[in-house]
Amino acid sequence: MGIWPFKKPDCVVIIIHGLQNKPPRGLLKSWCLKAVREGFERAGLAPRLFALEFVYWAHHLYQHPLDPRETRGGHPRFLSEPYVPGEKTLSAIKKNMPASIIRSLAQITLAKLFLVSKIQEKVHAVADNILENTFPDLALYYANKHVFDWKKEPLLKFHGR
Repeated sequence: MGIWPFKKPDCVVIIIHGLQNKPPRGLLKSWCLKAVREGFERAGLAPRLFALEFVYWAHHLYQHPLDPRETRGGHPRFLSEPYVPGEKTLSAIKKNMPASIIRSLAQITLAKLFLVSKIQEKVHAVADNILENTFPDLALYYANKHVFDWKKEPLLKFHGR
């Protein structure tokens, strides 16, 4: 007998968290579950039975997870973005819209810069520097891909579905 003794799930939702440190696995997984349910509801979909597959890898890069009880803003374990339901975040999105537009324009400009073939070699060095200083997790991943082969394993069972 499988996980679902009465009815098979309508779908499988696979969540792989993003870069940087995260809160503990169980807390982040529960937030993801709430967010997926909220997403189905906001999309007007009937409540559905789904299987959640969660890939957590922050513990391979960080000794301690972020702590929602930590209140000191500069502390390395301070959690600056806890999960909040969507209604509470809509006002924050509207407030940050100008910054979002500027970010989009910067991304378009950078994309054009990378397409210029004459300076492509110099751009790679700049990109590596930006990657290393802005996204240290990603730089570490590319520098040590063999260490991260374990990340593929939880997803192998979904190959061919």
